[in-house]
Amino acid sequence: MIDAVADAGNEWIFPDLPEERWSGVQYIAVGEMTDPPHEVDVSGTVEQAVASLTEHRRYLELLSDDPVDVQARQVVDMSTLTEDGRRRVGFRLFWG
Repeated sequence: MIDAVADAGNEWIFPDLPEERWSGVQYIAVGEMTDPPHEVDVSGTVEQAVASLTEHRRYLELLSDDPVDVQARQVVDMSTLTEDGRRRVGFRLFWG
């Protein structure tokens, strides 16, 4: 992923693009579940996340026989629910 960010601004990789190269990336946020140094409260967007993931219906149907909405809720819960019941997404920042 870090290579992808650097490559996105490399005019040698994309010589046919008419726009000038953009070098505005200052940092990359990488998700971290266990001991994140940064976190964002996502309690207000949990239902939107479940609804969004549910839209990947065909993919989820192929993964499991469990109902799609149940799978979507499980993924969002695994990604956001903390032991004390808070909803957050943890991440680590890398500066470049």
